[in-house]
Amino acid sequence: MKNDEERHNNTGKQKDRKLREFFGLEGSFSGFMNTLGNIIWTGLLWLVTSIPLITMGCSAMGASRAAEMTRKNQGYVTKEFFAGFKGDWKRALPVQVINLIFWAWLIFDCIYLYGYGTEYAQALSYVLYGILFFALGLNCYYYPCLRIFEGNFFEIFKISFYMTFRHLLTTIVLVGLIAAALLAVYLMPWSVMIVPGLWWYAADILIKRVMQKEIGETI
Repeated sequence: MKNDEERHNNTGKQKDRKLREFFGLEGSFSGFMNTLGNIIWTGLLWLVTSIPLITMGCSAMGASRAAEMTRKNQGYVTKEFFAGFKGDWKRALPVQVINLIFWAWLIFDCIYLYGYGTEYAQALSYVLYGILFFALGLNCYYYPCLRIFEGNFFEIFKISFYMTFRHLLTTIVLVGLIAAALLAVYLMPWSVMIVPGLWWYAADILIKRVMQKEIGETI
């Protein structure tokens, strides 16, 4: 009886110790909640700083850096975000202007041609949907590449273009995640507070994996 009671007490103490370790400041639960909070905050910062549209490129670089630091458990989200945001804004802003003009033309043509009524117009709209898909994929790579690699617009564009097609499966996953994020926000508008940060965190993992395969070193 005494041995059974001792075993019971020891088991209880072990459970208490494990619970304290799990919920403690350095425990798994606290680490998870801290990471989740950083992910959500990254998304909110990206969302707010993207409102002017012309700053979306800078915001993308900031979110990419903040997601990377969150994944590595280094730094503070706000500080890292704005360090990335301001890091190369002189190159990011002109690209974003070109991007806005291109996307306005592409989306307008897709909508106009699809509603035009003829079979030829609808077929041409499907071609534009394909361009839209690859343009989304290229943009997923472009701003993280702009933040990490040296070079002018055309050099970064070539690197991003190469990665878009060379790692087509990853590109499909990235664009699929964008579609899933938009669907989630459409069905649950409140998720706009959470979804952008989750996308950037997942995208950073996928994009850095592609970069590491290409340059052969850890980024």
